[in-house]
Amino acid sequence: MLGFVCVHVDDFWASGFTSFVQKVLANLKSVFTIGSVKQLPCRYLGLDVVHNNDGVIVDMEPDVDGIAEVMVDKVRATTRDAKLTKDEVSSVRSVIGKLQWVANQVRPDFSFSVNWYAGRISSLTVNDLFSLNKMVRRLKSERVN
Repeated sequence: MLGFVCVHVDDFWASGFTSFVQKVLANLKSVFTIGSVKQLPCRYLGLDVVHNNDGVIVDMEPDVDGIAEVMVDKVRATTRDAKLTKDEVSSVRSVIGKLQWVANQVRPDFSFSVNWYAGRISSLTVNDLFSLNKMVRRLKSERVN
């Protein structure tokens, strides 16, 4: 293989032997207006892409670091079986959306759990919220490249 090209809407990523990349870029430039060309390391579609001696590494650490747990006050924490409030559901939706993005891009091992919460958003309890927060902590502690 000489190289590859990834295309998503109006974003291109070409990688491979220099001659391959130069030829691909010349062909693309003849058809499209290209705003910028970047070398690795770079960010592509929210993915951090780095090339080192081990190969190409893709991760989303800044996105993972940006996922905050949903805070629960002390009184509310004692009512584990209570349904989530409207504000808590809103916060949980935000966390689930961020988790789904990461799971779909680089962490498929979290997909089932995240989708389980997403499918039950209207019936989640405070106890589920504690479990969701635990999943956020686990995602942050288990870095995978």
